[in-house]
Amino acid sequence: MSASPPIRTVAIVGSGVVAGMAALALTRTLPHARVELVTMPVPAEALADRLPRLWPSAFPLLPSLGLAEADLLARGIAAPLLARRFTGWSRSGGRWMCPEGETVRIPGTGALHQRWLHAGARMAFHDLFPAAALAEAGRFSPDALVSTELAQADVTLALAPDRFGAVIGAGCQRANVVVSEGPLQAALPGPDGGWRAIRLASGRVIEADLFVWAAGKPLPGEEWLDWSGVLPADRLTVTRTDASGLVDEYETVGDGWRARWAHGDTGIGAVAFNAGIGQAKPVSDAAEPLKLTPGAAAYGWTGNLLRLGDGAAQLGALALPGFTLAAHHLLLALELLPARDMEPVLVAEYNRRARLRTEHLRDFVAAHYLAGGRRRGPFWTGLSAVEPPSSLADTLAQFRRRGQLPHRDEDSVPADAWRAVLLGQGIRPAVPDPVVLGTDRNVERQTLMSACRSLAMQAAQFPDGAPAPGISFVRVPKPHTAQD
Repeated sequence: MSASPPIRTVAIVGSGVVAGMAALALTRTLPHARVELVTMPVPAEALADRLPRLWPSAFPLLPSLGLAEADLLARGIAAPLLARRFTGWSRSGGRWMCPEGETVRIPGTGALHQRWLHAGARMAFHDLFPAAALAEAGRFSPDALVSTELAQADVTLALAPDRFGAVIGAGCQRANVVVSEGPLQAALPGPDGGWRAIRLASGRVIEADLFVWAAGKPLPGEEWLDWSGVLPADRLTVTRTDASGLVDEYETVGDGWRARWAHGDTGIGAVAFNAGIGQAKPVSDAAEPLKLTPGAAAYGWTGNLLRLGDGAAQLGALALPGFTLAAHHLLLALELLPARDMEPVLVAEYNRRARLRTEHLRDFVAAHYLAGGRRRGPFWTGLSAVEPPSSLADTLAQFRRRGQLPHRDEDSVPADAWRAVLLGQGIRPAVPDPVVLGTDRNVERQTLMSACRSLAMQAAQFPDGAPAPGISFVRVPKPHTAQD
């Protein structure tokens, strides 16, 4: 945070969990500021608010909210997700997973994915993830995350919006956040693309040092970067279904893909497609497709106006990255929080880093479409002609050549997750890693298979399903390891 003069007044526009967490975090960060939350209806297509997923990379935000991962799980505010499972998403049509956390640590020479490639083992690459072993067994316990071999597992938090919103709301009430009924009628322009004040439908005018737009949609008339070419699923139908357990399920269909997501005590069934190509069979005849707008605001922060959630970027429904991205943007804003005069250098630094974070996450989602997996069906056929963004093209080229990944600042996605997605779709590096070529292939194969059997045996020791309310645990910090 910058030096004085400090921010004394903050006005946040929005009613969903993104706006609520912004209000709570800013109140706790600026204890002497008056924070006001102006309510607005949450759009149905605001996926960051409607279907919040908090990936492990964004867990550092939780202390700013006075929350802890263990508490959210124990109280049933969040459900643990161990992996995303993909069916029909590879060249062979087989199933693969993108598990949470890292691969198991196996003594030997070279990066584990290179050893797996060299060994030519029959097991899938995802079988080397402790989280995948737990997911395949349908078992989870907080104790699994602190045991010896399974400690490399991690979880995404599938937040129940109503319960999480209630917790955030209670925190805002305790912190004396002022709640005012909207909607917003007009914004009065200020310097450098910011706002001088906002006018509510009641006629009341609110002035503030800092405004936050978290209303779940882009600002009207704002420059919006169109990413629909590389994130082609721009329509989504959703309905309630059975709970999906510890895994989010994705399956390709000719006109797009369908999914089953965890959502509170139940589940969400979804079908995604492209409006210009054709409509996939909806999960319910009564389900009205949501219109998504893949892309991002040209600038996340202008003047004294910060954008969060779907008003800052929309990356589509695949992997549900919206809430995690909003959390990262909020973390960055708290780190760089300018003073009342909004120093341009800090605003520019926020925009630079937020853009990198957004584009890298866009690349990860787009890789599911553009890396060369499924190419059958109206939705998929034309994707081979789509040119990836330059940063994604560089990632794909390096991995296809030698199985390596470029280092990226502000990346929300662990290297092992990238490897799981690219290897799962069928990419195999053209040049073997010379480091592993000197090892005996048969010995390496037996070593990896033995590790997989050990993971499966350990996973089977834990209870079925998600933890019951009342269970608590302390996460053992994982040592930092260099990415290969």
